[in-house]
Amino acid sequence: MAIALTPTATTTFTLEADRDKPPEQQSKFFLGVPPPALNVFLSGLVQDCGGDSAKLSAESTMRLMFEMLRACLRGWENFPAGGDPIEFKSERHTLCGIPLQAASMESIALLDWTDAMEIATAAQAQQRITQDDRKN
Repeated sequence: MAIALTPTATTTFTLEADRDKPPEQQSKFFLGVPPPALNVFLSGLVQDCGGDSAKLSAESTMRLMFEMLRACLRGWENFPAGGDPIEFKSERHTLCGIPLQAASMESIALLDWTDAMEIATAAQAQQRITQDDRKN
């Protein structure tokens, strides 16, 4: 049986490029569970492309990943790795009419685009059912 994360659960994520570094040199990103508003947002994007998610444009996919990052990133520690730590900031954000506490635009702008997409992909992966979940 799949084991769901509670809506308030937070997981820790380390970038692939940092995983071989000593812990004190790794940036840690804290990810929350993707909120239901993201599913509403995705449904709207899919409707815009005729109901076929395989036809999502690159722009729509980037918008989804950006909203995923904004909605799921709850904070960080030791960012940037090896540099002077930068404070994480959050703000109220409305997605599909649903108010969320989200990563601020200021905080998102500090992330390298490649790192931002890796973090967003990790947040999105929390929704997937694993092979172990299927076996149970």
